[in-house]
Amino acid sequence: MLQLYTKYLSGNPLPWLLSECGTPVSYLTARDISDSGQSPDYNGLASSMEARRLLFKLKSLLKAGKPGFELPDSGLTWLFAAAVEHGLDHRSPEVAQAAERIVEATRQPDGGFSLSWKPAVSVACRTGDMARYLIQSGSCTESAETAINWIIHNQRHDGGWLHCPLGGTCDALKLFLFNRSGRGIERENSLSVSSCIYASAACSHALSLSGSQDKTVRFRAAEYFLKRNLYLTLSGGEMRPARSWNCGFLKPGYPVLSQFDILYGLLITARLGFADDERNVPAFNRLMSLQNSDGTWNLDNTGPGMINKSEFGAIAGKRSPWVTLNALRLLNMLQRIQ
Repeated sequence: MLQLYTKYLSGNPLPWLLSECGTPVSYLTARDISDSGQSPDYNGLASSMEARRLLFKLKSLLKAGKPGFELPDSGLTWLFAAAVEHGLDHRSPEVAQAAERIVEATRQPDGGFSLSWKPAVSVACRTGDMARYLIQSGSCTESAETAINWIIHNQRHDGGWLHCPLGGTCDALKLFLFNRSGRGIERENSLSVSSCIYASAACSHALSLSGSQDKTVRFRAAEYFLKRNLYLTLSGGEMRPARSWNCGFLKPGYPVLSQFDILYGLLITARLGFADDERNVPAFNRLMSLQNSDGTWNLDNTGPGMINKSEFGAIAGKRSPWVTLNALRLLNMLQRIQ
């Protein structure tokens, strides 16, 4: 048990994660947390029941003429992201092929990624998510690199990202009724319009995993979150999440696509190199206060874009191996800088 775990945890969740939570969680815990010195078995992961189910769904969608890229919880993009979150990568042909299909269908000439809107336009949240999953899966490395370049080039005045064609109710209706993108891109250079926290989280996370050594871009990305203590408005009030999308940033979930909570924010600032910034402290203390007596965390946030029951066995309000895994990833990074 590492020293920081002893210091901050009220119990030891490692035995539970390694032996009782399924092969993917066990594999990821061994890969990211355990200090045994042994490399986890990828073939064992890929042949597990959970992985085979995901790979079968990916294979079935890849055979379909229209794989439904944007379908929540079941489209090709979601299943690709879920597979990577389970630890699968380009060594599984279904994952590599899914990445190629998504890149072929949604990557734009400027290097960003679009949603299924007409006319197609790069969207910051999807570009960040796709860049991250391409990097983590080791797929389409050239597309991942151009996406990171897009992210660097499109960082806004406040250090975050926006770049979305939806700029209000009328644009949302156009998308819902006619699948048409709106005029929201016109806000991109407005100093009076703040960046989107979901897009900023997606782009910052991708940036933190990339090989980019642009310290200014990384610093400004971290500052976007740190000057808000990760969950506050610039005036000091608690941020209000997008309606019907997120029940509250102070409630931990496991973000997969275009989501955010304080645990995710702490992981992002740590990966950007700012884990020891004192402005993380309120969010960190709040996160630790939500811990169960056995050193686990519950899944309190299950909005769209968070883990779901069908692919992750997620049960709202119950202790979650996935949320606990992310908390231990955070503590593991803090351990390295002590």
